[in-house]
Amino acid sequence: MKRLATGEWSRFPLDALIQSNWDADTLCVAQEGFSLRLAITPEDSSRATIAVQAESTYNTTDSCFFNFPLILSPGNELRSGAGKSYKLGTEEIRLTGKSLGGALACRGWEVALPPEAEFLWPFYTYSPYGAERVPKNLEAAVGVVRIPLSGNSEWITVKFSVK
Repeated sequence: MKRLATGEWSRFPLDALIQSNWDADTLCVAQEGFSLRLAITPEDSSRATIAVQAESTYNTTDSCFFNFPLILSPGNELRSGAGKSYKLGTEEIRLTGKSLGGALACRGWEVALPPEAEFLWPFYTYSPYGAERVPKNLEAAVGVVRIPLSGNSEWITVKFSVK
């Protein structure tokens, strides 16, 4: 996603490339103003790393983000890297910096995050069907991790593990 000068968000890529090999799968997406490279590397049967890199984001800190959903279920307990537990329900949970603590865990999986990451629950996803385009159905809600990307080609890594 890219924020345009008008303040609106553009979600449509100009170009894309998918490459697969034994070591990692790579996805490259070009937007107006930046290109994004995403590499997914399985380490073993219970661990994987996602590395993300953005190039040339018009030198603005709020123009390029890596957003990814976490499929979570209401009623489950989510634990932050800071050691605090949260019950997933209708109440908004917004974690950043120290409150996020660089990690999230739930039901046997854990994800290690960079310090600048943010987490939001519940995030209601868009549906093209029906009169209500963003239905507030808690059972269909997801958690969203949002990581700002600089345009200096620095790789940001997210590590997943399952116990």
